Amino acid sequence: MKRPLGSIDADGEIKSIFESLKMPRRQARLNIPRHLVTVRFLTLPSTDEAEIEKMARIESLKHVPYADEDIVCGHRIIEKLDIGYSGVLIAVTQADTVRRQIDTLEKAGITV
Repeated sequence: MKRPLGSIDADGEIKSIFESLKMPRRQARLNIPRHLVTVRFLTLPSTDEAEIEKMARIESLKHVPYADEDIVCGHRIIEKLDIGYSGVLIAVTQADTVRRQIDTLEKAGITV
């Protein structure tokens, strides 16, 4: 019997898939669907990695309507320019989005 949409036992389904493929449940990387992530390419006035990290966090908050404690953000330095600037990619999502997915995988016995 099919379950109604929205009542899927995701962690049970994940366990079942790993068991049917005889795959050990170890570690996994979490991929967040693109529609749940805000991505921006920025040019920041520094080439120092510690400064860029701080600036990327501040810039992240300008692109989403959430408080600092409600987001998860990351960045990658794409290029360091000769003029003292860096091209940086930032990605921001709600912390709840990440927490829900991690909880589901952990219930299935997978470390994220």
